[in-house]
Amino acid sequence: MQKLLIAERDEVLRGVLVDLLRRTYDITTCADGATALELIRSLRPDAVILDMMLPVMDGFYILEQVPEDRPAVILGICDFCNDYTSQTARELGVNFMIRKPCQPRVIAARLEHLLRHVPAPDQADGQTKAAQLLLRFRFNPKNDGFRFLKIGLPLYAQDPQQRICKELYATIAQICGVGSWNQVERSIRTAIDTAWRTRAEIWNQYFPDSQDAPTGKTFISRVSQMLSDF
Repeated sequence: MQKLLIAERDEVLRGVLVDLLRRTYDITTCADGATALELIRSLRPDAVILDMMLPVMDGFYILEQVPEDRPAVILGICDFCNDYTSQTARELGVNFMIRKPCQPRVIAARLEHLLRHVPAPDQADGQTKAAQLLLRFRFNPKNDGFRFLKIGLPLYAQDPQQRICKELYATIAQICGVGSWNQVERSIRTAIDTAWRTRAEIWNQYFPDSQDAPTGKTFISRVSQMLSDF
């Protein structure tokens, strides 16, 4: 049974979440940030439902203190979410942010979805290889498109029959906690166009007949095949 830490200051919400999830997870709860940080370090839970506005230490500060060995899934809950807080949370390892007030069943469903899509060790190794390949194509590792492709290439290599937009991009959007697959598509398109303009030799090697930058579908289809030989 997977270990779940619910770090939530609202006693009512905390109790409802326990009732919803206790048959599925081994649950530990707390109501303040100092205790949450101690439990993350000692229990090493598989997942955390983290109130980003916990007393004593907020969720942002907690995640700054555990840069390594973080839980596989961190689901953030916040009284307010804007572009800045959402971006900061993602940079600190939060997989998805939900704004309060929210339905407990929505939280439970999102947690289940995230845990189903957490990268397995072999997939994580695939992401390492994908990142190395993307760097050879001169992708900028600071761009969202790089991050999306790093996740998407090994996923597509595992199932090349899936549809790029409605399945692969949608899965990437869920894993990364972005709004929709359209956002993933735009970021990947921009990243490919930018890297293409560097005219790195590897582009001629794998796309020798292309006069223009390849589409996201073409790039992913071809480069994902390279992972097994890289």
